[in-house]
Amino acid sequence: MAQQTVNGYVISVDIRKKKTLLVEGNSDRRILRRLAANCPGCKPENFVIDTAQTLKAPEELDEIGNRGKVLHTFEKLKQSEKFAVLVDREWDGLIADDGSWLKFKKPDDTERKYFTLGHSIENYGFQEPHFVQIVLSRCYDGLSQDSLSLVQKCFEKSLVMALAASKVIAEERLITRASSVFTYNDFAWTVEGDVALRIDGDIATRLLQRGVKDPSALLTKINTTYAKVPKASNSFPIPLYIHGHIGCEVIRCVIASKLADMGVTIPVVNQFAHEGAEAREASFREYLAGLSEIPSSLQRALDFISN
Repeated sequence: MAQQTVNGYVISVDIRKKKTLLVEGNSDRRILRRLAANCPGCKPENFVIDTAQTLKAPEELDEIGNRGKVLHTFEKLKQSEKFAVLVDREWDGLIADDGSWLKFKKPDDTERKYFTLGHSIENYGFQEPHFVQIVLSRCYDGLSQDSLSLVQKCFEKSLVMALAASKVIAEERLITRASSVFTYNDFAWTVEGDVALRIDGDIATRLLQRGVKDPSALLTKINTTYAKVPKASNSFPIPLYIHGHIGCEVIRCVIASKLADMGVTIPVVNQFAHEGAEAREASFREYLAGLSEIPSSLQRALDFISN
């Protein structure tokens, strides 16, 4: 599909009668459309949800990405009451310039410019009930109620490992290279109920093949950071600080490692750890749609497109 210039898009929005919500990508649009289907005031004939993937960045801002394109477009349309945007917060206000974690504060939303509470929209799914439900739906044949409680107990550890991996991989500028690099076999659980990355396992080889010069040092840094993650609290809600995509991969692989230790068959473990993006997104959409209270940034977006 040919991309439209931002200036051309601005003209299109100006002449529309419908309200327009601009988001970063297709996944975000599908999530909002699913939530809108549950919202009595959200009538499809009255709004449009567009994505920045259809927009061409100005030449002088060629490398701003979809998030940047959304925010750039908002500046051109911020006076229009028919236009709003929703973007990932990323780590703005969550990690300081020196790499330290900051006390949690809500993002600085303005009228019709909405940010996710955490790093990205995926972070709303980093909750125990969501992952327990996925485990049940994928691995029910090898689980009992007692074994399921073990999965629940390991969930907090999986979040901490996901945060440690997110932070280190981002600091080393390896987000792209580390994408989909983890497997369940890269994590080892101790008898005391703790978890660690295997330093000299197959993951070191895979990272080396992807151009990471010193994989062992990287993995050691993740384990060290894991040990230093602050305890979860209202001022430090761990699920909101995790990188959306890397975090989801790590959480699934850490839990899958526990499932393997519990005797769940390896094909089922791998299915859970490496489920396709479409299936993961579908589960996430339904989880959000089933919540009694929609996350605040998503609710504001729904309020905007409703009558």
